[in-house]
Amino acid sequence: MQSDEVFALQDDSGACTVNPKGAEVIHMLRKTSAHHNHRYVEEYLPANAPLYLIGHLDTRHHFTDEKTVIKEMSALITDWKTNPAQLLMRFDLDRSGHIDMQEWEHARAQARAEVEQTQMNQAHVGEYEITAPKSGQLYLLSGMSPEVLRKAYRCWVWLHLFALVFWLGLSIIFRHWI
Repeated sequence: MQSDEVFALQDDSGACTVNPKGAEVIHMLRKTSAHHNHRYVEEYLPANAPLYLIGHLDTRHHFTDEKTVIKEMSALITDWKTNPAQLLMRFDLDRSGHIDMQEWEHARAQARAEVEQTQMNQAHVGEYEITAPKSGQLYLLSGMSPEVLRKAYRCWVWLHLFALVFWLGLSIIFRHWI
């Protein structure tokens, strides 16, 4: 049985949670114990040890849609309107004492820029989760380094190739006997 419990992962670039559901897990450690005439084998990835992970980290989900941007822009402009003197100082570019259409367009553009900047800042401190890629690509959790995995898979390839050649050789020999 494999645990699908979500866990936290942190490195020099930041932190995220990992949802292991659907991952191929290559365990680093194995513990065997016996209780009441049953043998139990536990394979696990040790805590606070390096983890090799290939999966999907989507950072785009932290950005909101256009409706939310417009709503937040409206709220920001409404907030600016609560202080008319400061609004005039900031956006009355020709110092006429009122804000004309061109100056309102400038205010809207400034509000959009501030809302988008706030969203980008929130996205960089958001909580991310690594999951299985939707495209069906490899999702791997391993306590072994890429180099160790590469060597192990290379050994499996040679072993399977040898077994295939051996099986083909036997089938040729038996075909001549029959």
